[in-house]
Amino acid sequence: MLSQIANIALRAHGWIRIGGLIGFLSAVMPATALELYVSTSGSDADPGTIDRPYRTISKAAAAARPGTDIFVRGGRYDGVVRIYNDGSASKPIRLQPYQREKVVIDGATTKTDTDLVLISANHVIFRNFEVVNATRTGICAWGTHGVHIVNNTIQGSVRGAIWVGHSAAGKSSQNLVEGNVARANAIINSSRTRMKGWPVTIAVAVSDHTVVRNNIVYQNFGEGIGVLSSRGVTIQSNRVFDNYSVMIYLDNAPATVVKNNVVYSSGDARYFRQGRPANGVLVANEFTAIQLPSKGIRIESNKLIGVGDVSYGSYERGGGLRQSVIRDNIVVVAVEGPVKIQ
Repeated sequence: MLSQIANIALRAHGWIRIGGLIGFLSAVMPATALELYVSTSGSDADPGTIDRPYRTISKAAAAARPGTDIFVRGGRYDGVVRIYNDGSASKPIRLQPYQREKVVIDGATTKTDTDLVLISANHVIFRNFEVVNATRTGICAWGTHGVHIVNNTIQGSVRGAIWVGHSAAGKSSQNLVEGNVARANAIINSSRTRMKGWPVTIAVAVSDHTVVRNNIVYQNFGEGIGVLSSRGVTIQSNRVFDNYSVMIYLDNAPATVVKNNVVYSSGDARYFRQGRPANGVLVANEFTAIQLPSKGIRIESNKLIGVGDVSYGSYERGGGLRQSVIRDNIVVVAVEGPVKIQ
């Protein structure tokens, strides 16, 4: 009994008894896979405990298994973050700052045309980070299922802020983009001289049944929220304003629901195209690798202020809008003076 009590006491203080030897626990085994830590003062040669944290978020993600919580201490982390170990539906891998400390992931030193946070794993939750200065996309979820990108701030990306999808059907689905703030992205088009090919700030591309909700998307030099070659996407309760060309764009996006969004122009001409604010909600069928008809779409209960009505673009492949519902939207066609919505 005394031996058992002694062993319990040793473990409580981080020590372990092996045979007749006593040693420090973290010296003989890594941190539990259920809790890993990262710090700017850490080392990737350490075990990832709170006292001996990893140096990089990528190292912690590589050590994670289903159910792991990765806590990142406050500070600025330069360079690419790669997340490629799967969680599970019941035990996702979660990455977040430690106790609300401010964590900035900065891509200023990365190579040109590099995604800054690359998630290629299923059932991962990535939340509460600041992602800045990506030389391509801020956060990219490639070929994922059940990934949640939540409550992040993304700005200064050369291309889009968040991109979710794949190049082939069936490789990406049921992801969530929620509560993020995306501002001052798509700077590749900041001169507004590109004739086409400007980025989408939050893009769902070949990712079925993905949800984009409660985000604030504004002052970007690309489109606001866009869906491409995806089925059953939900775009709900977002605030989208002062973006270039189109605020919400559905391109080959059957069965998509656009609901309860507030979409407007503040009158800031920096984000006008051809002398006018971006279209509010636009549906189209462009020529693309995965052609899907524009049908079964529901656009309802949105507020559109100074950005025109819901419209269909019959350019490129065209084909018309079929078996769809557009109703209960509030449309203010013209406004006098700047628009401010709290």
